[in-house]
Amino acid sequence: MEPSKRLHPDVRQPRERHGQLDHYCTTDKYGLLRHRFAKASGCTRMRTVDHDCDKASLKTLSLNLHAAQNKFLAAGPAGVASALVSAANIRTEAASSAAGGSALVSAAERPPAGHQGVFISKKADCEMLDMSVALFRKQFSPDMHWIFPLMAYQQQLHSLDFHDVQTWVVYDGECPAGAVAWRFRKPVVHTRKDCDATSVLEVLFISVWEHYRSKKLGEALVTALEEEARGAWAGYLYVEIGHEQPLAKQFWAKNGFYLVDSCEEAAVNPNQTQFFEHMCLRFSDTAQYIKVLQ
Repeated sequence: MEPSKRLHPDVRQPRERHGQLDHYCTTDKYGLLRHRFAKASGCTRMRTVDHDCDKASLKTLSLNLHAAQNKFLAAGPAGVASALVSAANIRTEAASSAAGGSALVSAAERPPAGHQGVFISKKADCEMLDMSVALFRKQFSPDMHWIFPLMAYQQQLHSLDFHDVQTWVVYDGECPAGAVAWRFRKPVVHTRKDCDATSVLEVLFISVWEHYRSKKLGEALVTALEEEARGAWAGYLYVEIGHEQPLAKQFWAKNGFYLVDSCEEAAVNPNQTQFFEHMCLRFSDTAQYIKVLQ
């Protein structure tokens, strides 16, 4: 029997189906594997609601919402360890990595007792990371359900590599109110100086719980990210916004972001365009927005 046939059918990648690659990934013109998940698909079609049932019942009811596009990441049959994605397994892996010097830390930054106003924690423990996963799962596409734990705990799986993702948590007083997941993307090849691609701070996901909205906590996170990017001499802040997300577009416009190549303030050279396309996490339902820093 061929080795590939010993794997669960949802684990093999990529494979042909009716002449096309599986819907959860494609290959670009360079033959590189490209995942194209939806980021915000469906988020504008209905209001979010709080559940009125026990946790076990809610999990059963919501199983069909976990998109088929990332089904290959879910727990497979016994013996397929690489397909297991769960909070417990990821924490175990993260703990092992921490012993060898991982960026994950056990002592998180938290606001001092009695703190008033905004506080941004740049060091998150498991409790804070789990909060960010729950927040992002509530606010973004179900395509990303199994991806968020990988991001939070800086893991790699099936050509998805999030080892350099940072998660910051914003507090309103002493209460955790939101989070952002981000990373630096840097070019590995330099050509002429006038047409080089420039390093980017990529904002993967950012959100604030509904009851903490209108307190400018999101703006505080973006300001902190911009300071981080300027300190590292990054040329751009980069984010992808859903085509049907007018409120998100308003938020990022207020923070100085423009659609790539839509105006003079967002004009980039062809090398930079290719850099965005192949080094940043692309989605099937978004457009690329940037803020120029240099």
